[in-house]
Amino acid sequence: SSGDSSNAFSAELQSHWGTHIDAPHHFFTNGNAIGTYPATDLVFTAPRVLETSLQPSEILHSSKVIADVCRDCDLLLIKSGWWQLRGEPVYCQENPGIAPEFALQLRTQVPLLRAVGVDWISISAFRHRDLGRDAHRAFLDPAGVNHSLLIVADMDLCTDLAGLKRG
Repeated sequence: SSGDSSNAFSAELQSHWGTHIDAPHHFFTNGNAIGTYPATDLVFTAPRVLETSLQPSEILHSSKVIADVCRDCDLLLIKSGWWQLRGEPVYCQENPGIAPEFALQLRTQVPLLRAVGVDWISISAFRHRDLGRDAHRAFLDPAGVNHSLLIVADMDLCTDLAGLKRG
């Protein structure tokens, strides 16, 4: 009506809406924000899928799975089946989490790793929030061992990922 070529609008969403990436700035003011990463940094050529079973509020410890992670992967996707519970209260109220030492072992023992993805809402278990904040710091600390690991949370990993070559 005012001569524009089309009608347009903008919308703003919080950074934790659906599948999302936590970058170092999420916990560290001197860390990179996700918007500063070039798109090429978000392409992975050596992904690895780790299938594991996790109970409500269970914390994933390194001793359970670290031996299964290949040393040359750049993206680790942890497929637990929790994506099936999306929409149920248990999905966000009793989600599993990751222990800080798991992140530290990944950063130390898998030097090419750049990101870890999970099929539940956050690496911070709702029932273990303090531990979850420590885990975020262990993954994202820009001054930590090797480089920060991006966290991709709330992924739908329902498809067969056997033979995945690029993520």
